[in-house]
Amino acid sequence: LNILKGDVVLISLYVDDLRKLKDHEIVESKLKPGKMLKTIGKKWSELQAIKYNTNAQPFYVLMDHNEKNLNDPVAYTPNVDEYYNWLKEGISKFK
Repeated sequence: LNILKGDVVLISLYVDDLRKLKDHEIVESKLKPGKMLKTIGKKWSELQAIKYNTNAQPFYVLMDHNEKNLNDPVAYTPNVDEYYNWLKEGISKFK
């Protein structure tokens, strides 16, 4: 918890967010041409699918200020030690 609170900036993209986008934010899907992305969740879901070729939830990515991945992204990781080591690996590559 200390790492998540003190060593990283945590950003959550909720792919199940059903709130409507404002009219000027609605865009056509790149994955399904002709379909419009009308909710916040659809927008984030497509971003994840395009950028990471997955729609796993949860999905964790550690990146630098230029959006370069610091280590390989991971999906749900129930083993605390494994997740801790993944965090430490990414953070060490940032510094």
